[in-house]
Amino acid sequence: MQARPLQFPVRKWYRSIVRLFFGLLALATACAWQEGGQEFTHFSQVMGAERVYRVYLPQGYAGSQKRYPVIYWLHGYEQSSIREQHTKEFQKFVAAHDAIVVDFGPVETTGEFPLYFPELVERIDQTLRTIPDRDHRGITGYSTGGFLAHWTAAKFPDLVASASGLAAIGEAPVGPKGFEVDCNLFFLDYAGVSRAWPLNAAEALDFHMGAFAKQEPKPAVFSHADPYPNFSVWGWEVASNRRQPGFTVLDGLSSRGFHSSVREWLPGGAALANVKLSLETPLRMYPPGSAHPVTYVHLPDGKVRRSVQKADAQGRLSFDLDGGEYEVGISAEPAVVVSGYEVADAAWATAGQPVKLRVKFWNVGAARSGTLPIQWESPNPTVKFENASSRLFGLGPGESVTLPVTFSADVPAAVKIVAVEGANRMPVDVWLFPPAEPAKNFLIADGRPLEAFKHGTWQKTDVMLGEGNGDGFAAPGESFAILLPDADSFRVAELFTNDACVDNTVRLSDAGVRYSVPRILPECEPGHRVHMLARVETPDQTMRYSAIDFPVWYRNGEKK
Repeated sequence: MQARPLQFPVRKWYRSIVRLFFGLLALATACAWQEGGQEFTHFSQVMGAERVYRVYLPQGYAGSQKRYPVIYWLHGYEQSSIREQHTKEFQKFVAAHDAIVVDFGPVETTGEFPLYFPELVERIDQTLRTIPDRDHRGITGYSTGGFLAHWTAAKFPDLVASASGLAAIGEAPVGPKGFEVDCNLFFLDYAGVSRAWPLNAAEALDFHMGAFAKQEPKPAVFSHADPYPNFSVWGWEVASNRRQPGFTVLDGLSSRGFHSSVREWLPGGAALANVKLSLETPLRMYPPGSAHPVTYVHLPDGKVRRSVQKADAQGRLSFDLDGGEYEVGISAEPAVVVSGYEVADAAWATAGQPVKLRVKFWNVGAARSGTLPIQWESPNPTVKFENASSRLFGLGPGESVTLPVTFSADVPAAVKIVAVEGANRMPVDVWLFPPAEPAKNFLIADGRPLEAFKHGTWQKTDVMLGEGNGDGFAAPGESFAILLPDADSFRVAELFTNDACVDNTVRLSDAGVRYSVPRILPECEPGHRVHMLARVETPDQTMRYSAIDFPVWYRNGEKK
């Protein structure tokens, strides 16, 4: 009988060796990561170049199949000592917490880099055992990285549920290259996002671990301001042909409508009515093929148009607008909204004094509203209402009315007041300025050369501001700047007013310092007195406020 050769289980042995090899490799890699994270490189389609990021894994990652939340850290061009300290904090944190830290940068607030975050999130979710939802993602950073962390949360609220910034700057240029525009974090919307301003890296990381447990819900109604012409947010698709700096501003977005405009800057820049704007609602927001009455209100002139629009096969509605200011209602029923307000009996609102507002309500639904009780509320604890209840009488479709409300607050800041009607909450933001003494001396630059300090410095220079006859007065049709005295020269001021004779939408920025170049409207009568609040910023970043009062002057050749 022929002897059978020995049968060695090669395949089983091979699989065992392979498992052992990769197990040891994973253990070695985990140990290496615990010593300082591991660096990865990938080609970014958004950036069109190789990008580097560093990952810090939790203690038990290699030996488990558990999934983990992720904290994204944005770094800039910090000193090496600061970067080393942050690295130590990351190592200490992942050794004690079940979370992944991803460190990337250096940040840029303009161009393509701010759009890179979704691509990085997708890569991290594909290559690591993450919990791949917004409730388990946070974003933070240092200095400019802290600014961009908050900005990213406002830009992509469907990707992250918490944001923080360590020593974060509050304002920076944003937007596409060539179309940069200054952005203050205060004027962005963060509905559904928990936010914090931690004092150190450990505090920031701990904040996000706490936020993961809270899980902020997706807001039913939200707002969004975006410096990029085309974008998506919470499933809404927005596109425009804007080819200049500005923001697409959308407020009160929901299945029942929205408020839209395209502005030169936030919050009060001129509307860019020449821009074509299109919006598309999220998938399956409406039953496919269903018909919906839509009311369009062009707010500058109050003109109303109506149409019936059908949802497409994917349950979406589409809207084509210009960049002017609109209220759009999508409802066969009454739909009451707040479109804005005016400060009454004053040119601006002052902290510590009664603030009288006239709040504008519209019915943008297709049916008449009944008489509605309005309750005034505020999340700001210092706000006190003179009378917290109002009554809004019935409005027909496309009709509007103003309601008066008076409140006060002691602290100069932006406050939110909310008109509440049942489950309908209609917020407005009101900026309260500090009390200001009348300016005893100021200059009006209406096209005449003057000496002033360069913005943000003590260096003097010659400036030519405004367009007029250069006589030092503001006449109808002229644009001008206000200069306030400082030491032995002057500084150009940023101006605030609700005067109907003044177009105050032109605001410029130089070296991070803003100033205004308003215009007296041509139809304004000479002799009308203009009241404005002037603000200048000194090189040490001190803000000084003065009340300005002057008469509209006569045009050349007119009788005084």
